[in-house]
Amino acid sequence: MWWQTISVILDRVAAIVPIVTTLAACLIWWQVRVARKAMQAQTFLRIIDTARDIEFSQGMDTIRSLRYNSYEDFRESESKEVQLHVRKLVDFMNDLNHLVVSKYVPEEQIREIYESSVKACNEHLLP
Repeated sequence: MWWQTISVILDRVAAIVPIVTTLAACLIWWQVRVARKAMQAQTFLRIIDTARDIEFSQGMDTIRSLRYNSYEDFRESESKEVQLHVRKLVDFMNDLNHLVVSKYVPEEQIREIYESSVKACNEHLLP
């Protein structure tokens, strides 16, 4: 008779296992989603800090004021300080692209914030 009791217990446990497994899978999915959002938020905060560190807005004002037909003209006319600042901004934009391609930040967010800057770089830095 004890085996019948064990059999009933095992049947009940077997009925519960799919429910527990489904709940565990949902919890894992939720944890992964929260962890991804946290990583994206940290990455985004670091982007903002970097933009402030390199004086992004001021640099974009400089880039928007450039009117050169070639890189040689730019190098000959602008100070080393301006050239270095422009280079930092170009490197920053390149880093943003790598973050988007690697899916560390959503493309839509970066595009919404930096699209006008990318266009300005295309218009003023490319011959």
